Amino acid sequence: MFTGLRYSNALVREDKPMNHGSKKTKKLWSKVGGSKTSGLYRYEPSGMYFARLRFRSTLVRRKLDTTDFAIAKRKLSDFRRDLERTDATKGNMSFAAVLQLAQ
Repeated sequence: MFTGLRYSNALVREDKPMNHGSKKTKKLWSKVGGSKTSGLYRYEPSGMYFARLRFRSTLVRRKLDTTDFAIAKRKLSDFRRDLERTDATKGNMSFAAVLQLAQ
């Protein structure tokens, strides 16, 4: 059993100093690829790939649902193409307005 001091509702152990900054932490995210795959990140614990892009001054992120690098590159290019095809001016339209445009 260790002896401790109670200081402002926190139990502080006397036998170990509290050095929060000295611990080395493992990187969870790693940037993958070169200039063609910019925006492609890998989450190390699961190995899943994610897209992280800035589009029209907005940061857009999406899980690519794969652990394979080649598939992740293809899904990243598809995601970029889909973003470029979207029209931001039509984003706040109601369903009735969309039906009016379709007729």
